[in-house]
Amino acid sequence: MTFKLSTDNYYELLALHKALLESKFNNAPNDFDVSKSPIVNKLYAEVLETLLQAELEKNGEAGKNRWISWFQMDKAKREWSVALNTVKRERLWSDWDNQKKKDFAKAVVYPFQLNEENLQMFITEADNLTCSQ
Repeated sequence: MTFKLSTDNYYELLALHKALLESKFNNAPNDFDVSKSPIVNKLYAEVLETLLQAELEKNGEAGKNRWISWFQMDKAKREWSVALNTVKRERLWSDWDNQKKKDFAKAVVYPFQLNEENLQMFITEADNLTCSQ
C-alpha cells in the first residue's frame, strides 16, 4: 500500500507547515505524544525540504536562507518553553545520559535547530525543571 501527498501550491505547503508547527508546539495539547513523535518529525522533514525548495524557486537563495535562519531555535522563541514543557512531562529524562538528552531535545524542538550552545542551555534548563519535580 502506497500513499503520496502532493501539492503544487506554495500556500497549501505553507498551511501544512503551520498546521504541523501548531500540532508540535501547542501550549495545551490534547495528545502529548505528538510533540515528540518521530513519525511527525519525519513528515515535517518532508514538508520542510519541499518548502525550502519551493522558497528557493520562488525567492532564490535569499528566500531559502531566511527560512533556514527562522528555523534556528533560541530561548527567545515561544517554542522553546513549549518544548521544555514536553521534556518536563518525560519521566525518564533524569535517567538518561547526555547523548540521549541531546537526541530527545533535538527531536522535541524539530523542525527548529539548536546550535551546540543553545542545545546545552536547553538541556541545563530541562535538567533544572525535572529535578525540581
